[in-house]
Amino acid sequence: MKASLIHKLWKLVPLIFVFQGLRAWTNAEFRRNFALSGWNSIVSQGAFFLETLALVVALCVALSWIRKVRFTKLSQLAGPLTLETDDEGISATTAKGRTTIFWPALRKIIETETHFFVLSAPKYGYIIPKRAFDSPAQCAEFGALLKQKWAQHHPDVAPIAAPK
Repeated sequence: MKASLIHKLWKLVPLIFVFQGLRAWTNAEFRRNFALSGWNSIVSQGAFFLETLALVVALCVALSWIRKVRFTKLSQLAGPLTLETDDEGISATTAKGRTTIFWPALRKIIETETHFFVLSAPKYGYIIPKRAFDSPAQCAEFGALLKQKWAQHHPDVAPIAAPK
């Protein structure tokens, strides 16, 4: 699993402290103040460290908020999502619009114990939980429909890929 940007930034925090500490220690004025007042001089440098840490935290929070806002503005995620199948493909309908993945555009169908993954691109498609069906028979019927449509449009490729 890839680390998020926030986790990557948090890995930088110790490096920032080390860098700032080395920068302070190589400063002749800081060493002279440390010799004169001892640990009191470190308190002023500590305030600078805390300012740097606060900026990193603010950046992480801002990036997280921006991602959350962008994610919720996508039309596919605005409220309830209804999936329908027909001869053209699988259509998703939300309050903001409708999207269709046509059967020939499917690149991969993965069935696990709990989900169907219907993918038209490496990072785009529908994840359909099997618990969304009213009965196991309806779920099996949907799986059979996927296999049938796949066989119609991709006869030379195995019907459903094994999960990785």
